[in-house]
Amino acid sequence: MGRIALSVFLGYVVGSFPTAYLLVRWKSRIDIRNVGSGNVGTLNSFLVTRSWLVGGIVLVVDILKGAGAAAIGAGLADGSMLYAALAGISATVGHNYPVWLAFRGGRGLAPAAGAALVVYWLIVPAWLVLWTVAFAFIRSVNPANAMASGLLLLAGAVVPAEAYGYLGGESDDGLIRWFTVAIMGVILLRHRDTLKEFFTKRKRSVEEEMRAQ
Repeated sequence: MGRIALSVFLGYVVGSFPTAYLLVRWKSRIDIRNVGSGNVGTLNSFLVTRSWLVGGIVLVVDILKGAGAAAIGAGLADGSMLYAALAGISATVGHNYPVWLAFRGGRGLAPAAGAALVVYWLIVPAWLVLWTVAFAFIRSVNPANAMASGLLLLAGAVVPAEAYGYLGGESDDGLIRWFTVAIMGVILLRHRDTLKEFFTKRKRSVEEEMRAQ
């Protein structure tokens, strides 16, 4: 039990490192939480600073936060993916709700990807495929993020645990299933406003089209 608590705690601490906040402060002397979308992540970092370098550094460091946290968790238990998964999920929570920034963080995509690369790397290309399809239909980044994450959560919930064994995963205890569901759930929590805004706009657009007919 002690190692589980330590994995969760260390994962949160690593994930809560405010990469975007610090880099944007250094680059532009701006509090990223008060400009653009207010999101403390890669996309808003780029949009605020107009710097590919800043956006790229934020993306890489945030991915490494998730991967590093998962690796630390695994290291606490001789390579156990259970501890890696717990630490990776906790890192994503820390990124989204960092105590240092009054719990106003990012949306969790980069650290979740990093954690998934350690726990079960096929989650990442699967998510990218779903995102590409979603973006092709709706042409908006954040709603595509949410929809791809929601579809992956659904897939994680319904795909039998045994199926992961054929794809190189640990199938005996359903680890990959609950990891996928949990980490996508954390991402979706931070996309609630995005989805609400998207569906409100869609509803308004439909109503306007109906009135125009």
